[in-house]
Amino acid sequence: MREKGFDGRKETAEEALLSEQPEKVSPAGDGPADEAPLAGSGEANLVSGSAGAEEASQAGTASEAGQSGAETALPGQAPEESAAAPDQKPWEQEIEALKALLQQKHEELLRKQADFDNYRRISRNEREEMREYALSDFFKKLLPVLDNMERALESARQGNVPGSYVEGLEMIQKQLLTLLEQEGVTAIECLGQPFDPNFHHAVLHEEGEGEADLVVAELQRGYMHKKRLLRPSMVKVSRG
Repeated sequence: MREKGFDGRKETAEEALLSEQPEKVSPAGDGPADEAPLAGSGEANLVSGSAGAEEASQAGTASEAGQSGAETALPGQAPEESAAAPDQKPWEQEIEALKALLQQKHEELLRKQADFDNYRRISRNEREEMREYALSDFFKKLLPVLDNMERALESARQGNVPGSYVEGLEMIQKQLLTLLEQEGVTAIECLGQPFDPNFHHAVLHEEGEGEADLVVAELQRGYMHKKRLLRPSMVKVSRG
């Protein structure tokens, strides 16, 4: 029993000595000696991993820059043609587009205003002309009355009519002609004037030695209403 107890104490003492001694590094990598190299390789792996991550991020940044460059400058396109204004912001481009649209609408408005001014001027001229010549048809219908008044006076002067009647007819004719002149109606003077087809209506021709195409006789008096012809003069023209 004692020996057994002694041996047990002896084994315990040997185990204590072995535990106090430092562990040796084994080249073969067996046992505890392999833990130190494993720890060193782990740190190296961490360093190499961080370096790889930095290289990957730099490569990603370079690829993004290449893509952005490819978007700004297309193949076969000049750098200045890739964009209208590379440094221009989107809101500035929108302002330029709105300015161009405003200029276009302003020009359209000016053209519409010019067209409207022309239409208003033409309408005003037409209204003035209608108002100015509104009585032209009435004056044209009144001309046969003047013709009959002249025939009555000629007949009274050549007949046995008292002078007072003739003077009365002359006063009526003069008053009527004065009223017509106030409204712009005037007689056309044609005797001795060159024949003008715009104002004269030739119904007879007379042979003579004088100048040709002259009005030698007035058969019916013509009248003008301002610048408009009411009736041409009926005349006799020389042939020369």
